[in-house]
Amino acid sequence: MGYSLRAGDLVLPLTVQEFMQNFDHAPVTIKQKVIERYGRDGGTITGDRRLASRKLRFTVAVRGLDDQNYDENAAALYAIASRPDLYLQNDTLGYRLALSVNTITPKSEAYRRAEMWTLDAVCPDAAWETVAEQEIIDEYDEYTDGFIWENNAEKTVNNTDPLDAWPVFELTATSSNSEFAIVNVTTGAVIRVGESQFTEGVKITLDSRHGTAQLEAAGEDPVDISQKIADFTGFFALQPGENVLRFESIFGAVFARVTYRLRRPF
Repeated sequence: MGYSLRAGDLVLPLTVQEFMQNFDHAPVTIKQKVIERYGRDGGTITGDRRLASRKLRFTVAVRGLDDQNYDENAAALYAIASRPDLYLQNDTLGYRLALSVNTITPKSEAYRRAEMWTLDAVCPDAAWETVAEQEIIDEYDEYTDGFIWENNAEKTVNNTDPLDAWPVFELTATSSNSEFAIVNVTTGAVIRVGESQFTEGVKITLDSRHGTAQLEAAGEDPVDISQKIADFTGFFALQPGENVLRFESIFGAVFARVTYRLRRPF
């Protein structure tokens, strides 16, 4: 099974068949343990219960044809390991795991052109997610990059993995649309937005993954509009199984693109 470390366009394969020139690696070690904190003996859990520590350790041998080449390869390893958008990717199954590297420790040897590096990392989300985004499509719609979402129209999403998925809604106004809502009919969750600047051609992106709401007009930088989300409404997840989503607006339809990534436990 093939693995690689990835951060944007930077890729460090971790399989013998695909490793980068001048790199080698040891097997990926995944350490998991259960920690429970109780009140009194025999009582209920009163503190955190972590199913696993979600720690990974990578031992990588950095090689160089000469000292300069070694320094270049060491810098390349450090560059990818220090990125905030770092993932461990299962290239065989098409899933990725977000990583945060805590320490990068070189183990100095007498011959500096072949040195072992240890990367201690944790998995903040504790879940694998699909590399490829899943997208809601309308087979009867002429568009390939979205669909027209009419007032009170419903779309069914099937979350086939065992964890909640976080949808991203990209909505472009086809006319002035100062208030709208998206409802997860299955769970009862609602996100309602009131924005007077949501006029024809303007796009609003509601990102449930990162909890951000942005408005973007043509040729302008995105603007945060999270304060325009109505009280007692907000970002919601797609529970495992079918989720029925409904768009509501008395001002009419929007052009929509809805994406999400399937997630499964680490």
